[in-house]
Amino acid sequence: MRDMTAQPGSQRATELASKLERLNDELIAIAEHLSEAQWNARSVEEGWPIGAVVEHVANAFPSFARTIAGIAGGETFPVTWEMLATANAKQVATYEDGHQDETVASLRQNSAELVGYIKSLTDAQLDAIGHIHLLGHEPVTTARVIEDLVIRHTDTHMASIRESIGLPAAPAATA
Repeated sequence: MRDMTAQPGSQRATELASKLERLNDELIAIAEHLSEAQWNARSVEEGWPIGAVVEHVANAFPSFARTIAGIAGGETFPVTWEMLATANAKQVATYEDGHQDETVASLRQNSAELVGYIKSLTDAQLDAIGHIHLLGHEPVTTARVIEDLVIRHTDTHMASIRESIGLPAAPAATA
């Protein structure tokens, strides 16, 4: 991912990035404090070890940056939910228990890079239209991809982790 943090983007980009950053900071705080038993426990929603869910979120950020850049450039991403499920299954199959410190470090780094990239986007880039089949066949803006795919991805997996380890649901996120 190219470093675009030197060029400030729009206020909307900063707000979207801040929303993601708050979620990521919360996920990092939870992941850092999981016991070994919690790290290796199965998540309620995904059925994966919780460590694999955290790794999945961390590993998704570089792909999200490429998707955001592509949508901002008017590209089409013909990825379907079935294709994504297959890729996720392969990723979980290669997951190795443990490595909590490394996974949290990866989450922290990839999160910071994606947040920095989102902050650099202009209003024109946020309003650019592309296509991503995961969100239907209608054209979508970059801003919608950030909200409905990137932010929701982190939020959904974090909710699963919270439920799996008995933490109360997080309060509703605000802009």
